[in-house]
Amino acid sequence: MCFGPLQSFGFAAGGLGISAWLYSKRQKELAYGVFFFFLMELLQSVQYLFIDQCDNMVNKVLTIAGFAHICLQPYFTQVLNAAVMRNPTRRSQFVVIKRLCLLGGFLLFCRFPMSPWAHDTGIFDETCKGGGTFEWLRASPSQGVCTYSGKYHLAWSVPMYEPTYLSQGTGIHSFLMFAPFFVTKPFNMIHGLFLFITGPLLSFYITSNLQEQASIWCFMSIAQIIFMLVLIGPAALAKGPVEHGKRTAIKEA
Repeated sequence: MCFGPLQSFGFAAGGLGISAWLYSKRQKELAYGVFFFFLMELLQSVQYLFIDQCDNMVNKVLTIAGFAHICLQPYFTQVLNAAVMRNPTRRSQFVVIKRLCLLGGFLLFCRFPMSPWAHDTGIFDETCKGGGTFEWLRASPSQGVCTYSGKYHLAWSVPMYEPTYLSQGTGIHSFLMFAPFFVTKPFNMIHGLFLFITGPLLSFYITSNLQEQASIWCFMSIAQIIFMLVLIGPAALAKGPVEHGKRTAIKEA
């Protein structure tokens, strides 16, 4: 696999172009969703300028920006999901789904500022560059906040409070990202499976580093969006844009 700043910038340019085109077609929800994932590609291309400079404050700020983006990914995935729905009842389901995604993302991000009070720091294997735990991104206090070179792509280390009943593990990202595909529209299950196979499952195959897997999936996100728009975009565009929360022509999807 070939990952690097030029590839990240190229995908960022593609994402920006698609977002602008969708906006020109009055597909604002789709445009906003694609623009959000464009920002991650742009962020990764900038992070390469400061990679492995773990004492550099810019490196740390960009790493936390990446973590915040990850926390919001389920929300904007469901923005894209809702944007292609025609049935008003099904569209209304996403009001609650998106609110839950925002709440879950907030709870996940809160584990970072709470990290100094973690009680389970003894679980970390300091000889393991991937963080030494079974959670994506989580780093030991000694590893700290940093964007560093993974085996194939950049990797993010982010200290977090331990997962408990009240402190959500990174699995909440997986649940909020994929569960809505299986409880809304039957055909959506195909989209969800495609997203899972070409996202986390593919990143598992590419690298065993849990701090690199997330960035590889983020790198793939624009390609995933392009492919899904090719499959469902023509029908979505043909049936008109969303205006004031409704489509100009509402039909059963």
